[in-house]
Amino acid sequence: MTFVDGVTELLAGLCSGARVVLASDEVAVDPVALRGLMVRESVTQVTAVPTMLGALFDGDGGAGTGAQDVPPLHRVVSSGERLDPRVAATVQRAMPGVELVDSYGSSEIAGDVSFGIVGSDVDPSGGRPVPGAVLHVLDRWLRPVVP
Repeated sequence: MTFVDGVTELLAGLCSGARVVLASDEVAVDPVALRGLMVRESVTQVTAVPTMLGALFDGDGGAGTGAQDVPPLHRVVSSGERLDPRVAATVQRAMPGVELVDSYGSSEIAGDVSFGIVGSDVDPSGGRPVPGAVLHVLDRWLRPVVP
């Protein structure tokens, strides 16, 4: 709970009245085991890094029976890494109509500071700043880039 993502990912759910299910370290890195936990606990929203989302929804999860074993979800939140458009497309193919959220930021400093709903065009953009945040897009010399 002392890590900034623990605050945003865990407390936000609890403050909204949701039940939060935590995966053990072993389950969190095993897409087949994570699918099983999601089914047993009737999970309706999952927050994971895009790498794991790709494994969960890719049809075999790297070693399992497939995305068809993921329970029906209302929302999938991608956080912690850049959301690759291929992963976004995989999630949307596996769960048509699911709300796919691209949440991104520097976990080491401020947590996720941008938020966006990925549309059917499957073009994650990083979204817009969360309330109270300002985003600056800089080039490699740390100069602002044009919009």
